[in-house]
Amino acid sequence: MAEPGTLLSDLYGRYGAEIAEVLDKVRAFIASSGDSEISKAAEEFPLDEFCVLKFILSALRKKAAYKEVAYSNLMGTLRFRKEHRPLLENARASKELLTTWPSVFGGYLGSELVIVSYMGKLKVNEVMAKFETVDALVGHGLGGGEQIRLILDKRSRESGRLCKLLSVVDLNGITAAQSMNMKMMKALQILTKANETHIPQMSSKIVVVRPPGLISTVLAVSKRFLSKQSAEKLVVCKGSKESLKGKGVEACPFLSRFEHADQSIPEDIGGSLRSPSVTVEI
Repeated sequence: MAEPGTLLSDLYGRYGAEIAEVLDKVRAFIASSGDSEISKAAEEFPLDEFCVLKFILSALRKKAAYKEVAYSNLMGTLRFRKEHRPLLENARASKELLTTWPSVFGGYLGSELVIVSYMGKLKVNEVMAKFETVDALVGHGLGGGEQIRLILDKRSRESGRLCKLLSVVDLNGITAAQSMNMKMMKALQILTKANETHIPQMSSKIVVVRPPGLISTVLAVSKRFLSKQSAEKLVVCKGSKESLKGKGVEACPFLSRFEHADQSIPEDIGGSLRSPSVTVEI
């Protein structure tokens, strides 16, 4: 999997032949299918060299069969986007960040977009009353994934570097009711799998800050709804729940690696960002 900030020109140079082969194969299938809806889905994605590159990079774990895996996953994604086309269209038109729990945009740390999610502020009963079913909650989350995909794709294309998402998850104040709600856990399992499959190369790291005292409990709960691939991206900044707030981002060994990291982290969890954005700009 390519690291954030990798030059796209280097990746195109390395995998250009494979990208062209998979792209031609997908385009040939769409042309022969006569399916106007899947053609629209491909146009809106959009289906091009950058799109295929991300599927190639994610499929490299399969080694010898990676081109076949990339093709299969890409075709599955086009069918997925055809099925959910109205939902994705609404997400693209929305200026509200469509996330399950209260979230804000930070800035960029290098080539990584920071989004901070406040899981401790999540009002589970209100959320479940609003969406009622797991499917409705999943649909809302899929819309948020589409928004983030568009932001990262635009940034990648403009900068010429692979941009990814750095999720900072604040657990300060989280309760057992929030972390153990079965409907919420099921929705997060589905969303995690869907994002990994249909938005490849989106996530870089998931950084947990201000966790409750028992780190093992945090990890155990997290792994209930994270796939193995996502669980491997999980970083927990250990310490008391107020450690980041009192000492700043240097209290987190991971975030402190970035120069000027505090400028992308809200003040309430130890950064210097005073007015984090909640508006989607694509």
